[in-house]
Amino acid sequence: MLNLNRFKKWRLCALASISGSILFLTCCASTKIKHLDAAQFVERAEGIEQMNSAMWTRYVGTTQGRVYLEHQDMLTVSGGPQTTVYWTELDSLPKEIGEKLKNGIDVWTPSARKVEPIPFLDVE
Repeated sequence: MLNLNRFKKWRLCALASISGSILFLTCCASTKIKHLDAAQFVERAEGIEQMNSAMWTRYVGTTQGRVYLEHQDMLTVSGGPQTTVYWTELDSLPKEIGEKLKNGIDVWTPSARKVEPIPFLDVE
């Protein structure tokens, strides 16, 4: 009787491990990383401002001389979302953008930009 319980526990653990591995692999299969040249990267980053429910792009950050964007597209052949992390060399970007990013200033996230106040209108 004791051996049967041990076998059931082992089988349950194996099944859980296999199921978890399959789930992990299928989730990761929809994620890729891609290098872009500076012009392509800036063009893709400007897409952050576009409002769209089928796809989005967001600024991730910088690290060790690189800058990263994350893009997700919901309209794929597989029916599931496709996530791509785009990167380029920080030094290859236009000087003004590169300097701001090196100093920790986010140049692409709309909320990070200074918004000019709307002048007050007197309505009489």
